[in-house]
Amino acid sequence: MVGRVAHLLLHPVMKKDLSLAIASLLSLALPATAATIGFVDGNIHTSNASGPIWVGGSTMYTQFDTGEASGSSQSGFAIFDGGYDITLLSWEFTGLSLMGVGVGDSVTQSPTLGGPGYEDYRYSGLDANLGFFYDGELWVQGRVTRFVSEVEHYWDFGATGIGWAVIEDYTAAGEDFYNAIGSLSGGTYQLTFYAYGFDPVDALGHFQSDGHIEVVPEPSTYAAIAGVLVLGFCLARRRVLGAKAV
Repeated sequence: MVGRVAHLLLHPVMKKDLSLAIASLLSLALPATAATIGFVDGNIHTSNASGPIWVGGSTMYTQFDTGEASGSSQSGFAIFDGGYDITLLSWEFTGLSLMGVGVGDSVTQSPTLGGPGYEDYRYSGLDANLGFFYDGELWVQGRVTRFVSEVEHYWDFGATGIGWAVIEDYTAAGEDFYNAIGSLSGGTYQLTFYAYGFDPVDALGHFQSDGHIEVVPEPSTYAAIAGVLVLGFCLARRRVLGAKAV
């Protein structure tokens, strides 16, 4: 009986049915694209420019004090398609420190004339250092654990940045937003921040940046869901075939 079922499951027609079923179920279970929140003129405050050499003879700031912005656009968040205004959503994170060159898995390094440079900021605390607010009221909070800025070479003044965060708690007012992040991230509650550039506002470490936040399931989440769907499909087929054999 087991051999017969295995043979039937490997039959070309059965494999085609399996592929179509999985594709159909995945299209229903997973978002087609990442959900995003765009922002413009985000503010970044850094301090203590005593780090390694950066671009054009400048030095790296050792403290990433605050990063804050407000939403300007969004896609994929149904709660902002009606009722809530994305421009009233704001966020702020604090307290990241530059990892030294060669410390642990730090990627911090000074750029050269022909090679890239990186500033690797980390937060190792357990308390929340990130909050999302709607019209000034706290919705969710969590931690920005890492932010890395990159330049292509010593004379590249157009640095870009990427940061990683996880949402860990919410208020009663923010429950819908928290649930949306959980659903869109496949239960990881992880966010990725992208900064398209850093425009200096003054000589005291104040910069402005445009960018977006992205929420998308990790590849492992897709794999796990696909595995469950395959197993369920095969078990269902096996029950049907077993019933026919009897």
